[in-house]
Amino acid sequence: MSYRPKRLVVDEALKHAKTIARVIPNYRFVAYGEYIRDRLLNLYPRKINLFTSASVDLISNILSQNIIPHNNLLVSRNTVTTTTKTGIGLVIEHCPLKLMKIRANTNCMFTINTILYDVKTDVFLSSVHSLTDLRNRVVKTAHNPEDAVKLKPTIMIDACGLLALSNKMRLGEKTEAEINKRFSTIDPTDKIQKLHIKMSLLKIMEYQIPSRALRKMQEIGILKIVLPELNATVDVIQNRHHNIYYCPDCDEFHTLNRSDYQKWDATTVKDDIYTSKVLAKYRKE
Repeated sequence: MSYRPKRLVVDEALKHAKTIARVIPNYRFVAYGEYIRDRLLNLYPRKINLFTSASVDLISNILSQNIIPHNNLLVSRNTVTTTTKTGIGLVIEHCPLKLMKIRANTNCMFTINTILYDVKTDVFLSSVHSLTDLRNRVVKTAHNPEDAVKLKPTIMIDACGLLALSNKMRLGEKTEAEINKRFSTIDPTDKIQKLHIKMSLLKIMEYQIPSRALRKMQEIGILKIVLPELNATVDVIQNRHHNIYYCPDCDEFHTLNRSDYQKWDATTVKDDIYTSKVLAKYRKE
């Protein structure tokens, strides 16, 4: 059964999109990509991507009239890009109606990014079972996983990165199998791949739980390719008193040893000069 969520509550990005759609009533405006995904995951996207059947010239003309408060209007052959004065970005791409679903599948590498949302009617237009995949929190490539990896080897980093969106996100079986089989095709010395790696890592750092992505990358073996220095620190153990702190309520020391917190009472550490000084200090306070 397909999943059909209710209409989105209007935030600032969607409000700007609706304003443009209202000023140009004879054309369709459809949001897609990370904006829809993040809104349905209760996250806060910084930009909105729109398809429209209106021409680039018409869109740029409307935006130049300051219909929405914006900065840095950039016009290319098929796309108009702008940033509002509050930092919300709009990327508006001319696309014929019949090609919108196809273009979404082409532009977005994962099914959960291919969800379409009609700005005027507030109707979700599911593509490639994307709404169902998002409800199930599963990361799948929008194309055959093997073909997707050949097209963009660094897609493996992006797939792991999406796990950082939520604790419930997981990789689809076929996608994970292809990652495990082909992660060695990543070449951090290739200029294009190097740029993709950089952008992917920056995205991961902006997600809710970056550690989930990095841990998965380490498990698979991608981390030692793209961040060998970080990979080398895995399971490095500090001295047990390195991060010691004293809890005055329970009269105990707490230290970090491996991944578990160990408790060291005052008797255990009384012969240690450093910890004795710490204990004396906190007791005075």
